[in-house]
Amino acid sequence: MMMQNFSVQLVDYKSPKKIQKEYTLGVMFESSIIEQKIAATQKKFFRTFIVLFMAPFLFMVTLFLICEVIYLTIFTRRIFSTINDLFERIDMLSKQHSKLNRKKMLGPNKSKNSNESLKTKDASYLNTSMNNRNVNEVETKKVDVLQDYQGNESCMEVTKLYRAANKLIKTLSLANTSIQQGNDNTALLNYNEVAHLFAERHQAQQSANVPKRTKNSNQWQYQPAVDQSIEVTEENIVKPLNLKQLGLSSNLAICYNNIACIHAKKRNFMKQNLYFEEAIRIEELIVRANKLDRNFTTAGENFKLAVKHFNYGYSLYRQYVFYIKAKKQHLFGKFEAQPYIWSFNLFYLAVQVTIMSKIVYSAGQMKI
Repeated sequence: MMMQNFSVQLVDYKSPKKIQKEYTLGVMFESSIIEQKIAATQKKFFRTFIVLFMAPFLFMVTLFLICEVIYLTIFTRRIFSTINDLFERIDMLSKQHSKLNRKKMLGPNKSKNSNESLKTKDASYLNTSMNNRNVNEVETKKVDVLQDYQGNESCMEVTKLYRAANKLIKTLSLANTSIQQGNDNTALLNYNEVAHLFAERHQAQQSANVPKRTKNSNQWQYQPAVDQSIEVTEENIVKPLNLKQLGLSSNLAICYNNIACIHAKKRNFMKQNLYFEEAIRIEELIVRANKLDRNFTTAGENFKLAVKHFNYGYSLYRQYVFYIKAKKQHLFGKFEAQPYIWSFNLFYLAVQVTIMSKIVYSAGQMKI
């Protein structure tokens, strides 16, 4: 058999693959399930909004409002308490001034040079300090804090009186704070200013009654007290004793007593003795004048006088101890100082006896 070229074609009879198609299927739910999901979502939202946001926000706002109300209440109470306290102080000062003008008696043998409160040895120091203060001070109209409030003053006069009284209270507060903190120089300056304020009224009245021409009228001049003190007896009680016109008051005596205590702390013995003696002199004058007017003295007056005598005696005791220690360290040996210790004990005993006798005498003059 003869072979010839031939071709073979293979045919695949398998079925072609089917093309895959994408179909979108929907799932159907009931309406109650959808409503429950919506309600749960809303509930979760409101719970988150109210609990985690609104509650803290409202709490903070309420807290801030309460703090604001408390602050305003405290602030207004402090303002009105300060105003009420100032009004009470001004009213007390005016009543004391009116009472002293009505009841006190002045003797005819009054020496003009004894009106002021300090002595010649301290005059130069006070003149220098007050002149320096007046040079740096702005020229303003002087306001009398101790004047009587009649109710018919203008608004400007009441404002000036308020400012002057407020300045007096602040100066006293600053002096008390400074002396408690140990700042003696600031306390001394403030007490000197307060004492000068109490003495300004007398200086103005004295210059009005007896006009004097000086080279510099704006310069503060100090007139020291002389040895001739005011003798208030039953024979010379014709004129009213106006202690405010004399520049003498219990407040002035207290200021001088505090100034003397500061000088005693600084061991300035000369000024210490001057201020203590002047405070005692003023207090004794007030006690004697009140005794002639009322025929008795109160417990408060006797106690003030006794305290000033005690302070003076204790300052002398400390002064003597200081001198004894100085002599013991520099001049005497250890065994040579024994006689001076005995003399110190006798001196201390004499001072205490003097103080107690003054207290007993003052208490005996008190009306029970």
